[in-house]
Amino acid sequence: MGQNNAIATTPNFWRTASYALLFLMGLVKLGVMLWSTNRGFDLGDEGLYMLSLSDPEHYKVLAHGYFLNKILPISEFTIPISRTISICLELVSGFIFSWGVFRWLSTRVTGVSFTAIWALVLIGSFQSILARCVSYNDLINFFGLTSAGVLLYSLTLSNGRQQFFAWVLSAFLLTFSTLFKAPVAISLSILFFGVAILHGQRPKLPNLAKATAAWVAGAALTVLAYTILYSGTSWINVLTNVKATADLLRYHPIDLLGMYLIYDGTPNVVFIGLGISVYWLCYTLIKSVAPNKKLLAFMVSSALSTAVCYFAIIGLKQLLVREEQPVYFYLWVVVNVIIILLYNTPKGASAGLQKDKIVIAGFLLTLPLAMIGGTNGFITETLFAFWIPWFGLAAICLKILATSNFSKLKYYLMVCALAMATGMQFYYSKVLHPFGIPNNQSLLDQNTTLKGKDNLLLSHDAVAYFQSFQAVLESKNVKPNTPIVAFNYAPGLVYLAQGYSPGAPFYLYGNDFVRYNCHFLMAAAEAIDRPPIILYRTSTFAFPRHFTCIKQGIWHNINGFTEHTVFDPYDAVYEHEDVNNDSLYIWIPKGY
Repeated sequence: MGQNNAIATTPNFWRTASYALLFLMGLVKLGVMLWSTNRGFDLGDEGLYMLSLSDPEHYKVLAHGYFLNKILPISEFTIPISRTISICLELVSGFIFSWGVFRWLSTRVTGVSFTAIWALVLIGSFQSILARCVSYNDLINFFGLTSAGVLLYSLTLSNGRQQFFAWVLSAFLLTFSTLFKAPVAISLSILFFGVAILHGQRPKLPNLAKATAAWVAGAALTVLAYTILYSGTSWINVLTNVKATADLLRYHPIDLLGMYLIYDGTPNVVFIGLGISVYWLCYTLIKSVAPNKKLLAFMVSSALSTAVCYFAIIGLKQLLVREEQPVYFYLWVVVNVIIILLYNTPKGASAGLQKDKIVIAGFLLTLPLAMIGGTNGFITETLFAFWIPWFGLAAICLKILATSNFSKLKYYLMVCALAMATGMQFYYSKVLHPFGIPNNQSLLDQNTTLKGKDNLLLSHDAVAYFQSFQAVLESKNVKPNTPIVAFNYAPGLVYLAQGYSPGAPFYLYGNDFVRYNCHFLMAAAEAIDRPPIILYRTSTFAFPRHFTCIKQGIWHNINGFTEHTVFDPYDAVYEHEDVNNDSLYIWIPKGY
């Protein structure tokens, strides 16, 4: 499929201008992300990731910290540095993925602009509503998107040997990601085989043999890389411990699938199904009344279906957590655009383009779902770079549609819809209501300095909360590297205390996690030579007599502290915490 099958296009000033605006929007989002690297802190997820980065030897079960410490020449990871790494990973992987899309499309359509494709990928970037510090999810995104970019690039190579080596590189990136999330590595490998087998005009059996050989070679390189990375220890034990931890938390594939289908899938299916039904009904009715008004039917149908979805989401907001409310709208607009683009893409562009389009469209549509596999969170609570492939598919469709009789107004409306949806979601989740920042505070409210190696800017209440916590530890002469068990998922407190969480990088609270906590508490008891400090963000617990309880919140002259009040601004950040419990209970072993 070379240039002889290419479709000629003519330059269009307004089309170029629209992509320039998208690119500018992506740069603005990037600027906000870089500006906010020292603003706000999530004592849950971000605390967990920072523990792994600051003390990787204790937390090899969180392999991203160990891996990044091995490959990056950074003496000390701070929160701003960690967030910058996350941004860089998404930028680099998005760039490589865009390059793969560009190379694949440019062999089938002339006049393809890499900047236009990257502009669409950029506006699909930075949409996560979860933690900003670099995590194993960021590395999964990086390896998945980079592998997809390499695989798309390989499909443009006519030299069989060069294509094989590109497949080996893609397979290596996939198999190496097993270290971070094995289910994702498996699902991405299945997609890799599907594309490798179905692409081109060659018989499928030789393609299968070639793909198998490339995957085996990539897996062999992975084993070699693991052996070098974990020199002096067993990487097999690390993978075994990762699986054991997932089992204790009941992160089984069937359980996760049920979670997606019941909690997450149901609202998505309802909203997307509702939107598509309204769109199709309106379009059919208007076309039947005014058959020559297809553009009008398209515009009215899109507007009405989007409005219905929006008001349905607003009406059901009591069923959705704060972070989810704009996400359903975001997903509806993106899905709507993708469906319309695929439906309108000309069927007879060329036989080869049509066949390749089906294979690549299927690959890009399912790639986000493959990358999210094994994630212990709902799709609508995640929105990492998982969804970038859909914007790559949108770029392909828009370019092909630019060669057809597709209305220019439709074209610009699709671009504007994507820009509007991503802009709203980014502003809501990254500026107005960042995840893990308490009490509906925006990034602009984070303007008080918390002294320390991170020099974070937090809200006044959050700084008072953390300073009072640190004051308790200082009054008891608690030194760095002290074992601290923080129940109710508060590893960020352990990180800020410069301690370490013995046995496991985090502890939870509640009957659902008794097996997990007991297993790692027993492991901690065997591994440490002194009782740990215990942190509880709930009052429903009593400890043995050899512990002293200090209640952070309202103190009444306990252990020399005068009466004062410091409320917990994080009391409602995580849904499984006790509602309206504004204190932190610090159990310190006697003798400190």
